[in-house]
Amino acid sequence: MLLPMPRPTGVTIIGCFICLLGVYLCSLAAMRLVLPSALVSLRGAPFMFAMRRANPYVLLLIGTAWVLVSWGLFQLHDWARFTATILLGVGVAWELSLLASGKVQSGPQLVAYLLEIVVRLAAIVYLMRFEVVARFRLNRPLS
Repeated sequence: MLLPMPRPTGVTIIGCFICLLGVYLCSLAAMRLVLPSALVSLRGAPFMFAMRRANPYVLLLIGTAWVLVSWGLFQLHDWARFTATILLGVGVAWELSLLASGKVQSGPQLVAYLLEIVVRLAAIVYLMRFEVVARFRLNRPLS
């Protein structure tokens, strides 16, 4: 009897962070839908710039998508690894465009953006490592 190989620890960590991001976006979008005046006190919270401009239904959809991707990572589905890699890359490109356009103020906001870019790039590199890709491919069901 073959025992299933364990999920790589890095995939679990990335999946947890992605799940937390999805839950965070869903909860903020739900708050905006249910009680819009409550967000005034959360003005300094992360991602609040997106909350002021984005449609809450779109944010709810994005948050749900992140939660689904994290579930796929926990289940070692290759589509989730591919999707996470693409979405993390889009996030890096978006943040680099904000930095290049000068929309990011200096100081703590700049440090936060740079740190987020580094973390996203590290996650992309990890998800593209040969050993990780091979582990996702081994999880395919037999035909």
